[in-house]
Amino acid sequence: MSQYGFPIEPFEFDYELDEAWETGSPDRSSRAYVKWVQESLNQILGLRLSTDGIMGAQTRSAIRSFQQKRGLKADGILGAQTEAAIKAALSGAPAIPTKPTAPGSADPNYERWFETGGTPKMQPVRSGNDVKYLIDGRATFADMVRAIRTATSSEHYIYLLGWRLSDDFELITGDSKSSMWSLLATASSRKVQVRAMLSQHVGNANRMPVVRINAMTHGAAIHDDRFRRFGSHHQKILIVKGSEGLIAFCGGIDIVANRVVNTGGGSSGGSSGGGGSPLHDVHCRITGPAAHDLLRIFLERWQDHPDHGKLDGKKGALLGLKESVPGPTGKHIVQIGRTYGNGAGYRFAPKGEQTAKRMILKAIREARQFIYIEDQYLVSMELSRALQAALPRIQHLTIVMPDSPLVAGDMRQPFYRRQQFIAPLKKAGGSKVRVFYLSPPGKAHTYVHAKMYVIDDRFAIIGS
Repeated sequence: MSQYGFPIEPFEFDYELDEAWETGSPDRSSRAYVKWVQESLNQILGLRLSTDGIMGAQTRSAIRSFQQKRGLKADGILGAQTEAAIKAALSGAPAIPTKPTAPGSADPNYERWFETGGTPKMQPVRSGNDVKYLIDGRATFADMVRAIRTATSSEHYIYLLGWRLSDDFELITGDSKSSMWSLLATASSRKVQVRAMLSQHVGNANRMPVVRINAMTHGAAIHDDRFRRFGSHHQKILIVKGSEGLIAFCGGIDIVANRVVNTGGGSSGGSSGGGGSPLHDVHCRITGPAAHDLLRIFLERWQDHPDHGKLDGKKGALLGLKESVPGPTGKHIVQIGRTYGNGAGYRFAPKGEQTAKRMILKAIREARQFIYIEDQYLVSMELSRALQAALPRIQHLTIVMPDSPLVAGDMRQPFYRRQQFIAPLKKAGGSKVRVFYLSPPGKAHTYVHAKMYVIDDRFAIIGS
């Protein structure tokens, strides 16, 4: 997993969900179990192993042969992955078509991962990008500060879309000039164009950051309430055009103190829940053609808002409207998914848009080895059904989420709704389905705010 940029070793995934969902693990050293393995391999590989229940040299050799054919580590050891692969083979599930891609190499069949076309049309699939994966707030904020400081002249701009912005804390501990207010004020003093759109949802704390940005000579901000009732704008996008070209950030990390310090709260805004901060999350830094697709999200929302005209009249039109698609910077292939409510309200998405969901469902359909998920809530039964359909094809499904009491301030009946989501998966997949909290729940850095998927070590989705 670490080869794809998502090291999970620092976290303790040892506090499982309700034991009633577990089916129990077999004694893999028992003669009955070994006999089952021998009989299964005879059937799958057409062998004539002695079915005596003894783990001898011939049986281990057969296990290694099976593991090699299924793209597993050929160590001859009977573990959960090998057991799941044997069960899948017995059920008639298709064999893995290719061996796992070596670290750092491209999937030659990458097109199969991406949904295209449809209504509304999916965003373009862009090659030639460089994507840096950022784990948690400290790494993310450090990269954001570096990017913002590349914007130093009137030809440069900084655009921010946020669910929540706290502009008064140090993004880099010990750097007194690294608060977002200080960074944006410094940029504005250098004639950098500063623009922001912050969500005006119920209970938000974005009014003062909007006021302060609008007070900057070259700054303008919109407190955006154009969403469905009780909704919000949940995008977390930072765009910087500076001396190093176009740099874009997206993912799950708001610019809020509880991403780097233990504030005592566990919800996204730090005001509810049962602890668990600083929140665990994933973000990414993108350069190359796909950075322009993130820029376009800001341009569309700003241009579509009724307040943009008077702000543009006072502070100037968006410089980003003249930005061309950047050239290649790396080897990553990227597609941007978006979510807008399905009510009328946006000229660029008149019936809403759920391309992010379509992207996730497509990737799950293509999974052949494993699916790893980190998610704050996980209550969509459509997603549960998609994962159930994938289980016969894959070796394991691993889910990491925050303990239910941590999200009780954000969602009603979290334990019941999660049980509805997970119980069918456990029933369908048995021991190949594993669901974890970060442990011990409620202590520092146990609130999982990420919306992230890693599939077959080939494809990753980082959501907000």
